[in-house]
Amino acid sequence: MNIISGWGVVFKIRLLLFFCVVAPVLVSLILLEAHVQDLRLLLVMSLVLSIICFEPMAKILSYLLIRKELKDIEMFCMRLKQGDYSGSFALPHETDDEHELTALKRNLNWMAHVISRRESRLHAALEGANEDRNRYESLSNIDPLTGLANRRRFETRLAELAHEAAVTRRPLSIMFIDCDKFKSINDSMGHQAGDQLLKRLAAIIRSSVREYIDLPFRYGGDEFGVVCVGMTSEQAGEAAERICDAFYTHRIGDVTLSVGVAGYVSKTRSYDPQSVTDLVQTADKAAYQAKAQGGNQVIIVRESE
Repeated sequence: MNIISGWGVVFKIRLLLFFCVVAPVLVSLILLEAHVQDLRLLLVMSLVLSIICFEPMAKILSYLLIRKELKDIEMFCMRLKQGDYSGSFALPHETDDEHELTALKRNLNWMAHVISRRESRLHAALEGANEDRNRYESLSNIDPLTGLANRRRFETRLAELAHEAAVTRRPLSIMFIDCDKFKSINDSMGHQAGDQLLKRLAAIIRSSVREYIDLPFRYGGDEFGVVCVGMTSEQAGEAAERICDAFYTHRIGDVTLSVGVAGYVSKTRSYDPQSVTDLVQTADKAAYQAKAQGGNQVIIVRESE
């Protein structure tokens, strides 16, 4: 059956005509010469067999001549509809007098090739667009000077972390870090020295907290902070002391740090935005209090306060 399906429609028709018309005529002519009685019997038998086999033979011939070709075309189109462009019809070299179905199959092969190429280009374009979108989204969440999370990223991520803390009943703490006498560096040594100091502070903060757990960020100007996940205010205060000590060793000029730390433990398993807002304000006020008291110190507001 696979051999027959590979034959062209025109060849099948010619073969059918030979066996149905030419061959019986040849046999009849041979019998007519010497076996008239046998010829009459042959014709009667042929008529009876033709009547009996007319319907099944019509279906078989229809399948071999046309329906098989149409079925193959239908299956090919179904694969195209499902996004499978890998298949193709095995066709002979193109001729001027080839059958319409063969020409149709040739056009379908070309159409599948064109669609496959266009889909590949579209897929590549979409991947490039997604990469650009991810890159721009990342840039919109990162402070360009220090490489830390910016204020936008801090506020978005804080809401997520606070929700997780409420569900898991884990503590959550925030420290705000403010540079004392930072303006004097810009005034006396220039803005490049100020930028260098901020980069140095960012590197110290990043190395003093847990990577992929805590969230160090630049709040704006010379203000920084860290969201400490699963840490009480006292534990976060210890991390703040390490940051201050490391910065004091590598500081520029007379700049020191004022740090305010506040902790939060949800009393329920539901996220309370107001509690998170109060937490941020408490840590920020503690940092300003440390600065007002002369700077170079850490003030911790414990959860019970």
